Amino acid sequence: MQSKPPYEYSQNYDVVIIGGALSGAATAILLLRKNPAIRILVIEKSEKLTRRVGEATVEVSAYFIGHVLGMTQYLNDHHISKQGLRFWFANEKVKSLDQAAEVGPRYLARLPSYQLDRASFDEEVMRRAEEAGATIYVPRLFLMCSSFPAGNNR
Repeated sequence: MQSKPPYEYSQNYDVVIIGGALSGAATAILLLRKNPAIRILVIEKSEKLTRRVGEATVEVSAYFIGHVLGMTQYLNDHHISKQGLRFWFANEKVKSLDQAAEVGPRYLARLPSYQLDRASFDEEVMRRAEEAGATIYVPRLFLMCSSFPAGNNR
C-alpha cells in the first residue's frame, strides 16, 4: 500500500473503517460488493503489516476467506493447506517448513484449513479492498471523525 498525502483524503466518505487487516479489508470488500457506489476509507496504522496471532485458520474461516471473499486460489498458491490439525518438528538442519518432519491426519479433509503467513495475507486482502474501490490510508493513527445523521451529508 502506498501512503498518500493527507490532503488526498480530505473528501467525505460514507464509511470509515479503522484497521486494515483481514476484518477491515474484508468488510470494505463486502460492502463494496453490495453497493459499489459507496465511498469507503480504510485507515491502517501500520505501513507494513506483520505476523500476529491467528496465523492458522479453522475450516469455517477458510470457507469464508476462500468462498465468500473468493481467495481459494490465492490460499492454495501462497499458503499451506493444513487438512486438519498438523504438527511440524524441526532441528538445527531445518531451514524452512517444507524440510520439517510432519505429523497430521491420514485423509484429506472435505474443507481444508490453512497455515497463513498473516503479514502477506493481510496485505493481499487490503490490496483487493483497494482494487474493489476502497481508499486505503496507511500509515495513520485514527484521531478524529465527525458523523452526521443518515441522509444529511455535507
